[in-house]
Amino acid sequence: MLAAESQLSVIIATRNRGDSVIRTIDSILQNDFKGNFEGNFKGDFKDDSLADLRSEKLYHRAASKGQKNGSSFEIVVVDQSTQDDCQKLMQKYEDEPRVVYRRTHTTGLAIARNIAINQAKNELIAITDDDCIVDQNWLWEIQKAFIEYPQAVILFGNVLTGDYDASAGFIPGYCREQVKVISTVLAKNDIDGLGACMALRKSVWREFNGFDEMLGVGGVLQASSEGDLVLQALQKGYQVCETPYVFVIHHGFRTWDQASSLIFRYWYGTGAMYGKHLKLYPVSTGWILLLLAWRWAFGRSRVADSIGRNTRKSFRLYAFGLGLLKGLWLKIERESGHFRKIGYREKPKGHSRQQIDG
Repeated sequence: MLAAESQLSVIIATRNRGDSVIRTIDSILQNDFKGNFEGNFKGDFKDDSLADLRSEKLYHRAASKGQKNGSSFEIVVVDQSTQDDCQKLMQKYEDEPRVVYRRTHTTGLAIARNIAINQAKNELIAITDDDCIVDQNWLWEIQKAFIEYPQAVILFGNVLTGDYDASAGFIPGYCREQVKVISTVLAKNDIDGLGACMALRKSVWREFNGFDEMLGVGGVLQASSEGDLVLQALQKGYQVCETPYVFVIHHGFRTWDQASSLIFRYWYGTGAMYGKHLKLYPVSTGWILLLLAWRWAFGRSRVADSIGRNTRKSFRLYAFGLGLLKGLWLKIERESGHFRKIGYREKPKGHSRQQIDG
């Protein structure tokens, strides 16, 4: 497995953010990632368990099986823009073999990510958004985390916020102070990571038929395609990891006038996701909802904390409740585990279901 994981594919979905996605791509290209454990090792590990790997067979096996020369990652960009600005700006990478560009007339973050992952060549998939700047060791830290936690199939990192004027608005973020690994459905409420800093194994993405395209930004249900995949993985006994050592800087500024729509979309989609899982796995999801209710009353949400003063609990609960009812009402395709699609327009010629769903 380690040989297959010596290379990574980075996927980015973009829509009408040409200037921004160029900055994202450039930050990824600044990663000096060699695709082998030895080539990427740059000093002391951050904890004793990782330090032990230096003297274990796992380290030597990873180092010997990786590629010895050159870069070992690709960037797959799927562009859903309604204008041609992004396509024109992407021409700067025509001679860059690591960048793969695809224009599509589809709509929806989950659809774009499914297209990109289907096209990706490698088993380890790193995901970020088109308004983020990644850390210069981002790819190396992702590979290192999957080596340290070989049973993990989904990984989330921190989404730190760039500089902004807090009196004018906010930037959504997510910050965890320590590594957290979960392997049970009831522990799901301890993991709330964002898709802006995420990684996964392509084989598991394929096992669950990709992201549910009714969920996610731009989809009918507006959010939570990542959380849905996490729940599917936990139901099958896989591990999910969050680590602060993998991080990006988010520059997606929103004004305070935009806060209500973002809050509604996020918690509506989350409710719909839980509605689906309540139908598929009623007992375990019921317990999750009870634990979630306790956290809602007495705990805190890292996502809500990043938004700040406008995250009224009553409004979030209202959006969540509407989404939950919608998820319970919609039909589910039992074979795929996805919502049955509604509300989509006819796809343009050349974009068959096979191309879109992977």
